[in-house]
Amino acid sequence: MSMLKSRTLKHVFVIGAVLALAACNQESGSSSSASSSTQSREIPEGPNLGVEVTHEDIAAWNIAVGPDGANLPPGGGSVAEGKELYLPHCSYCHGPNGEGGPADRLVGGIGSLDTDQPVKTVGSYWP
Repeated sequence: MSMLKSRTLKHVFVIGAVLALAACNQESGSSSSASSSTQSREIPEGPNLGVEVTHEDIAAWNIAVGPDGANLPPGGGSVAEGKELYLPHCSYCHGPNGEGGPADRLVGGIGSLDTDQPVKTVGSYWP
């Protein structure tokens, strides 16, 4: 198959996929599922791209905790309590000590980012 013909077929496929998605979106109307904070908002007329994200929406999703502990939820805990949570919920994927398993490791890697095989963990970025 020539390169031009292959390219043309790809374009036809992409255009067809876009049209099919647009048709599905038109059939579903404005009854698409949305989070509870966006369900009560009026969705503007247009290509059904969603709703404007508010500061409250972002705050509800922002779970980042800085290296200084900023943004931690109220309350407290200890290393022992954390271990009780980690072992049944996290160790299967990350290993019993966070050194890796089916999922990425969580510890180690300090000083490895500028090497040929960086180990990307929290400790790599914030030692």
